[in-house]
Amino acid sequence: MARLLAAAGFSEICCTPHRIRGVWDNSAAVVRTATAALQAELELAGIPLTLYPAAEYYLDEFLPEALDDPLPLPGNMLLVELPTTCDSHLAQRIMAKIVLRGLIPMIAHPERCHLLEPVAAQAPGTGLLRKLFGTNNKSPDTGRQSPLLQCLEELGCQFQGNLGSLLGHYGARVRQNALNLQSAGWYSHWGSDAHNVGQLTAVLHGSL
Repeated sequence: MARLLAAAGFSEICCTPHRIRGVWDNSAAVVRTATAALQAELELAGIPLTLYPAAEYYLDEFLPEALDDPLPLPGNMLLVELPTTCDSHLAQRIMAKIVLRGLIPMIAHPERCHLLEPVAAQAPGTGLLRKLFGTNNKSPDTGRQSPLLQCLEELGCQFQGNLGSLLGHYGARVRQNALNLQSAGWYSHWGSDAHNVGQLTAVLHGSL
């Protein structure tokens, strides 16, 4: 993966392994040690990449504990993954705690979180027959932004899209969400979400 990235013109890489309690228990110390070891291997191999230790934090009740020794991205941003279906109130509370610690929450792949999808515009009429038999011609780009998305923006969050989402790697719905968010100007950063050589090759070459 490092050789592919260097060949593609990248010179600095943020390593963001998952941090999920009970699944990937990557402590800050473990990530820093592993990143330093990999950096040494790259230098021995003559691969011109500078690595930064970071992490993709899973938003759950354990995340506040990790803020005592965080692994932010450059720019003091903390990469946070919201569950596909997450609790809106929990998300707001934890993001506020991150901000109070002087960090900027960076929401990873918002296009893959249902609560961040646009709220579709309602068709005229609310009668029972329309509810039962009316045609559903809602379109994501005709509705308003989700309340949670707006709240996260007000808290100062940034949003990172996955390049694979635009390429359709996660399905048509996610791709459309990504296109909607991109056209509305929500993304400030992009990530590869590459976990292996195959995924990285697909992203770099823009293949489906």
